[in-house]
Amino acid sequence: MKEIGDYIKKNKSFFNDAEPLTGHLDRFKTKLGGDSKKVTFFKSSVKYFRAASVIILIALSSLWIYEKFTKPAMKEQISLGEVSPEYKEVEFYYTRLYKTKLTELSGMKKIDPEVVVELKKDEFTELDSLYRVLQKDLGSNNNDERIINAMIEYYQTKVELLNQIILQLNNAKNDRNKRTGIPL
Repeated sequence: MKEIGDYIKKNKSFFNDAEPLTGHLDRFKTKLGGDSKKVTFFKSSVKYFRAASVIILIALSSLWIYEKFTKPAMKEQISLGEVSPEYKEVEFYYTRLYKTKLTELSGMKKIDPEVVVELKKDEFTELDSLYRVLQKDLGSNNNDERIINAMIEYYQTKVELLNQIILQLNNAKNDRNKRTGIPL
């Protein structure tokens, strides 16, 4: 950098003798005018960036407030599997068994479709509402063995009810077959 400065000082007369070409000032002003448009565009876009950042800030703070004050109510309900891995296996076993029995019951629509549809709608609604209460209780006391046992009993009861219903429908089918002699 120092070499350039020394070169300019030594050849000062050469640089001062040369005049710019005609129209140089006009071209310079034009270029300045073009740059000024870019500067005003940049200044106006800064306003939009500020507005966008304020909107994003408001949205994020609203989301944080929502998470902070409304999500805890939803997190109060926990499932049995969230307590320990052993209970997760128990929950998985009973839910899978329940789904298998429900599929078996759905296959019995030929016997009495009204009974099957009604059972799916109404019979387990009360049990399911009781289970949601147990989930809330477990959320506040996740080490309470009484609640855990009640949840396991819920699964057992649900499966046992389905077993009894399937047994009764099979018995009704067999009785009807004996009376009519026509298998369904």
